[in-house]
Amino acid sequence: MSVPTRTEPRPPGGGQPGAEEHDALPRGGGHVGLPPPVPAPRPPFPGASALGSPIGSGFLVVSGAVRAAARERGGPAAFEIEYDEDDEQGDEVLTAPWRRATHALLHAAMALGAPHLTAEPDRAILTGPWRAIGNADVGPGRGPAR
Repeated sequence: MSVPTRTEPRPPGGGQPGAEEHDALPRGGGHVGLPPPVPAPRPPFPGASALGSPIGSGFLVVSGAVRAAARERGGPAAFEIEYDEDDEQGDEVLTAPWRRATHALLHAAMALGAPHLTAEPDRAILTGPWRAIGNADVGPGRGPAR
């Protein structure tokens, strides 16, 4: 069996047994009766990952690091159980000081990790608590070179 070259036309079905029926199927959408393939999801906004976060897994990393620090430094007193009317078991949540630290770090992560998504005044507000605890050299217009 020879391999067709550019000058040799391919036989119907590419020379494979039963391929003639396949060549009769409609092109561009798949098989008869099936819709065309669905394209891959697009990020919800420019700069976002396919999962939708503009800083990838940064939010999970930050909240995980704060929870680990709370567990190590604050022990059981750093957590409380929060119940809602549908939940008999309750959820372990951070107490107020650790929760505020988490929020400050998450806001700073968003402002610094995706500055193209926030206006300059908003970035200053979001990084305010971060700068207030001694990170004055990081914030809008400052920080590591990219």
